[in-house]
Amino acid sequence: MNGLMQTALVLVPHEALGALLMLFIVLGGLCLIVGARQAATALITTAIAIPFVTVLIEALFSEVFNALPPALVKPIAWLVLGITYLVIFGTLMRFVFGEEAWNNALGRLIADSIEGIFRLAVSRPMLIVWGVLALYLWIF
Repeated sequence: MNGLMQTALVLVPHEALGALLMLFIVLGGLCLIVGARQAATALITTAIAIPFVTVLIEALFSEVFNALPPALVKPIAWLVLGITYLVIFGTLMRFVFGEEAWNNALGRLIADSIEGIFRLAVSRPMLIVWGVLALYLWIF
């Protein structure tokens, strides 16, 4: 699946997904007529797989949220929503800036985040907290 099709699937509302999948099947047929076999296979496979995957994910999330205690449902829902927005953001940035530029930026962002966590862990105020915690655990 190329970046344009992935971006199209991310931006389409749930109500219009059926029409887009029918369009994928038609475009896949046209690609077969023209001779673009790989593109046709990708389009038709995506159009057939998306409804099954959607139903599977909905059932899975329904079971997970039914099994959770009521106090955890809202935080887990916010976490899933945040991850979904991050995936949509990543897909759009990959489409706008290109695969290589986005991967480079993402790698630098992750590296800077890890470096910041380590710097925070060994900063002077946190060393005081670690020392007090160690003293507390040693005494009790």
